[in-house]
Amino acid sequence: DDSLRAHRGGGVPDNSEAWGNLGAAYRRSGNSTLAELSYLRALNLNRNNDSALSNLTQLYLAENRQPEAQEFLKTVNRYYRRNPYFYFYVARLHFSNREYNESIQFLDCAIKLKRDDSLFYDAMVDEHQMVNDKENEARYLAAAEDVRSSKPIQRRTEHRDWMQSVLFRR
Repeated sequence: DDSLRAHRGGGVPDNSEAWGNLGAAYRRSGNSTLAELSYLRALNLNRNNDSALSNLTQLYLAENRQPEAQEFLKTVNRYYRRNPYFYFYVARLHFSNREYNESIQFLDCAIKLKRDDSLFYDAMVDEHQMVNDKENEARYLAAAEDVRSSKPIQRRTEHRDWMQSVLFRR
């Protein structure tokens, strides 16, 4: 198959992140075989590529390949516990299910891990609006503004890239 031959050599640098991103693209396009090969190549280049490891584990779980997934779940869970964007993702799931207090708890975890991302504070504003807590709504709005004003204006892609590569796959 031409796509497999291209996958083995054609044009992708020996960069673990690039291979992980390629795997995510293959997964989104529905090609789980090439996604798996890409994630494995990413891990071969850098066994500490948490994103590729997480994506590979999720692929195995989605395909009911439990023995293969089990091999990585402990490491992946450690990665999630220290990743504030994972807590943000879980919080937004709770928010979409109208479980606002649970969402607030997960956002609090995200903020404890990374206090300098206004995304988390903005989400807290949303949560506190939903539970009609004007005092905390104002507090988190002010915190979000403080974070935004303390950093030079820049395009932040870290959380978006992580969420796309780890969580928003089809």
